[in-house]
Amino acid sequence: MQEELNGVVHGNGLHTFKRRLQTKIENDLRHKSDRELSEMPSVCRGVGVAGVLKEQYKPALTRKMKHRQSEIQRSLKITNVEQDPDDWDWLSVGSQMSETYELQRELIVELSTKVLEEATDETDSNPDDDLDIRAMCVSKREWPFLFYTVPMNAHFKRLTGLDLQQRIEVFLSRGLLDKILLFFCSCSCSAAINTQNLILKLKVEDHVDSTPMSVGTQFLLSFCMIANSFNETYANKFLLTAEVSIKFCA
Repeated sequence: MQEELNGVVHGNGLHTFKRRLQTKIENDLRHKSDRELSEMPSVCRGVGVAGVLKEQYKPALTRKMKHRQSEIQRSLKITNVEQDPDDWDWLSVGSQMSETYELQRELIVELSTKVLEEATDETDSNPDDDLDIRAMCVSKREWPFLFYTVPMNAHFKRLTGLDLQQRIEVFLSRGLLDKILLFFCSCSCSAAINTQNLILKLKVEDHVDSTPMSVGTQFLLSFCMIANSFNETYANKFLLTAEVSIKFCA
């Protein structure tokens, strides 16, 4: 895939390869009807979301199921607020979270739909209406245990069919984090992003006490670089919980 101009080969073909790969992935994600309209399927319908099991995106929830799961939800909220975390029965919590998956998905899909609709509403120009953060606050208030590792992993496994914790453990055991960081500092989609990621890495290395960086620090840094490479603004992803709660959940 090396690029050739007037018989002279330029570069190693990496840019062309990445561009063709991205195009192929985007085309594969499109359904036939969506290709005819030249638009991607709507995420809020759970269609075309890479890795998500369609039947688990918004599973059926009967009135009887919703009544029972709502009672369990109230019990979980009371446990989270009134009991000392050291006294939490994680086996019971995990079982109850598994029993209420359908009700969890109902709220998540509803909030996701509102956020997406807000993002596409060109008439709304209020910069203070951070609906995505408000939605996160609502989710955390209604399902506080969903933001702990084991219940979150169980939810993700049912939604995608993948054991995220197992995948991460295998990934870390192979010692690939150094290579990931090196990639995002040298082979991202542009020289500007490569430079930003490199500066970010150097700043983190300058502030951490341990040399080399701990696995946890490397893992968090890789997420920041990924967000940067996709032109996402990750500066607001690590706000203090208290700050977010005061501003949006009071």
